[in-house]
Amino acid sequence: MEIRHVVWEDREFGGRLAVKEEREILTIKRLAGNTLPASYLFCVLDAALPGWRERAEALHLGRRHAWFVRTRQGKWGSLSIILKIIRDIDLLDMPTVACLHVTCAGKLTDRIELWLGDLAPLAAALREKFPQATLPPEADDDSFYPWWCNTPEGGYLKIRVEEPQFVGLDQGVMLPGEPSGLLEESKEEESPQEPQESTPVIEIA
Repeated sequence: MEIRHVVWEDREFGGRLAVKEEREILTIKRLAGNTLPASYLFCVLDAALPGWRERAEALHLGRRHAWFVRTRQGKWGSLSIILKIIRDIDLLDMPTVACLHVTCAGKLTDRIELWLGDLAPLAAALREKFPQATLPPEADDDSFYPWWCNTPEGGYLKIRVEEPQFVGLDQGVMLPGEPSGLLEESKEEESPQEPQESTPVIEIA
């Protein structure tokens, strides 16, 4: 399992994403900030999961059924890229197995969860509709944002990839319902202190 946090920023917007690849399933979730523009998807995945294109294509080539991609335009300009398979041609059984949705503002959804093999044809179709920003050949490791990408509109996109670390119970994590300690401190302040008895001093002549 690989988990990366991707921080991205362009001239107007920015955000933080979680990108996870586990057992051939890719999950992308917005954690903070703005929703990712559709034209930034390839850059984000190239930076967070190098080699994802090759892995996705290899899985796609091993699929059992014939397939095709259709696009559906929404009333207000949104776009759905739909992947279908032909499961039984005699019965015209052609179910939808995966979908990428782009809003009317050209943004992806807050959460994407796809089998990598299905991502391959969906991403290829997305690239035809939304030209993708390009990742530079090498990262600038001395920069706070190692990746500076050129966008199709002539702007820039800055990307930083972080590797989040797990924090467990032995590292200070408290469970729900456990006291914070605030009230205990208040009780100590409110409780009167008992006067200390002085010990008599006996002088020996």
